Parts: sequence; structure tokens; C-alpha cells
Amino acid sequence: MKVDLPLRIEIPQTPGEFKTGLMFRESLDTNSGMLFVFEKVDQQSFHMSHTTIPLDIAFINEDAAPKM
Repeated sequence: MKVDLPLRIEIPQTPGEFKTGLMFRESLDTNSGMLFVFEKVDQQSFHMSHTTIPLDIAFINEDAAPKM
């Protein structure tokens, strides 16, 4: 299934932005999100402390394929 959506993606540029992510946000526009790009392939984890908005998360591998 292919879905074309206009997405507004933020990419953290500094270690502080990377660490803060979407914490303390009171809202997030529809079809908006944050993309975390890691320098090496490795197991990653996220925590959602201080995050009061509903979030979905997707992990995408080095071939840009979603990891189930």
C-alpha cells in the first residue's frame, strides 16, 4: 500500500535538540513529526518523559524499510 501525505518533519540539529525531542510540546500539527537520524546502525530506544501529546513511533532501517 502506498500513501502520499504531505509531511512536516523536524530533524534535530544539535545534541540538545536531539535529547529534548518533542518533550514539553503542548501540541503538534497534523502530519507533523520529528525524524531522528542516527550515524550508525544500532539498537535504539526512546523514552517519552515530559511528553503530553499522543505520539506514534516508527523505526526505519538503513534500506529505508520500516522495521516491524
